[in-house]
Amino acid sequence: MAFGVKSIVVEGSAPANLLLLVCDQLEVSADVLRALIRLHRLENRELTASQYGGKLGVPALFSARFYPELQAITGDKGARSILETYRIEAGCLDFPSGEKDLDTQDQMPKR
Repeated sequence: MAFGVKSIVVEGSAPANLLLLVCDQLEVSADVLRALIRLHRLENRELTASQYGGKLGVPALFSARFYPELQAITGDKGARSILETYRIEAGCLDFPSGEKDLDTQDQMPKR
């Protein structure tokens, strides 16, 4: 993930916010993303995350304040440690089905 953030956040041209999400969450939809963005703007937060399974997770919106920490992530660690560190400051979107993800091909929905 850090590589992706580094490639987007180029000094002088960084966006005001980054929306991070993963491709294996089955229930992420445009409506979920719109709700997350709406909450982020409405509450004027620097960090807004999805909440499921008693934890904060992605999809999540990070302001530029968090870019150095996002860029420091190594390996496949992800942003969860940042989300937990700043949990008190974060806006939270209740997204209980965010726990559903694909880890194996057997979990693929049948057509």
